[in-house]
Amino acid sequence: MGMTKSEEKTEEKKDKKEKEEDENKEELVKDEYAQLVPDMLSTAQRGKVSFQEKTLGRELNRTHLYFSTKYGTLVETNAKGVPVVMSTGTEVDAQGNMKVQRFHIGQRAEANTKDRSVKTVNLAGNDTLVQDFKVISSSFPLLEQTIEDAKKKGEAVQKKIDEENEEYWEPFYEEPIEFSANYDAQTDVDLNLMKELVAQARQVLKRELGSKFDTAEIRLIKLTETSQFAASDGSKYDVVLPRIRFSILAKSKMGNQAFRSISGCGGTLEEILKRDYPDKALLEIATHIATKVANELQDIDRAQDAIQALGGGEDVPVILSSSVAGVLAHEMMGHCTEGDIILENKRTKDADVNLKARIGGQISENPNFTMIDDGSIHVTAGDKELRFCWAQYR
Repeated sequence: MGMTKSEEKTEEKKDKKEKEEDENKEELVKDEYAQLVPDMLSTAQRGKVSFQEKTLGRELNRTHLYFSTKYGTLVETNAKGVPVVMSTGTEVDAQGNMKVQRFHIGQRAEANTKDRSVKTVNLAGNDTLVQDFKVISSSFPLLEQTIEDAKKKGEAVQKKIDEENEEYWEPFYEEPIEFSANYDAQTDVDLNLMKELVAQARQVLKRELGSKFDTAEIRLIKLTETSQFAASDGSKYDVVLPRIRFSILAKSKMGNQAFRSISGCGGTLEEILKRDYPDKALLEIATHIATKVANELQDIDRAQDAIQALGGGEDVPVILSSSVAGVLAHEMMGHCTEGDIILENKRTKDADVNLKARIGGQISENPNFTMIDDGSIHVTAGDKELRFCWAQYR
């Protein structure tokens, strides 16, 4: 039997995705610090072996080391509305090698017993580069401190288990993974274009709001995050992931604010900005978003006038846009249902948010209510494909 049109479409998408992944593999360029991953893996494994104990509660399950940096370009308006650029570049290190400057250089260690401990350290200080040796040498004391803290916490949990008959759930660990990817398809960005987009958005706000305009914070940023990770179970990965966001926050003379943004990761500046507006030019998109912000701000001012006419200070019903409702759902439900928080809720009777009784149950009176919170760069929801999403697993 032949395939249906729907099946053919699905197969085409699958082939296209596999082709893109193959192309990415061929063009993969690792970050300068990716070479640290084997040393981080060795340190994590040796740390677990060296500090292992048989005492209940103090047994080490896993140790992790995570190294991250950020670099990129930010264009934003200053107090006078003039676009100002802040951008990392390149510089030569002590050995004469050309290196990419970094906004942030940080390291994190994690250790798991019957509880877990996480400690971080800023390796940059006032520098924009850090030597590989410094990264590895800082791993040992950081991991040692983290392990000791995790043992104390695990011992406290074991004490509750023994003395208070505390219920305990063993953590679930996935199979070890090895992963390497570079999603940065645009290493050089057009600064003039970025400044033009920011300036255009501000001009539109001033024109649309007129005398009601007070201030505006307009930002266009491309921030590339690099991650190097290793765990004692053998997991290791290095990822280069660019994040792009164009945001507009405007304030009226009445003190009200309106905000909109376009954001995504893994694609070029044009791909992200045109994701929801494929038929518009970039300057048209900046104009469109700024106009929406101006219209919303005027609506908020009018709503405030209406509330004050009713006496002010009273609760009033509101209709939320899908984007605002989505943010509220993510913050109120998404974070509260993270695995480590649920686990802590099960141990703590007086937790601020306790959802353990709702696990596996219906959380809304409406049986059709559904929530999707996916960390993939590209997400398929029904017949709609969302590309270059802001969140990501790794």
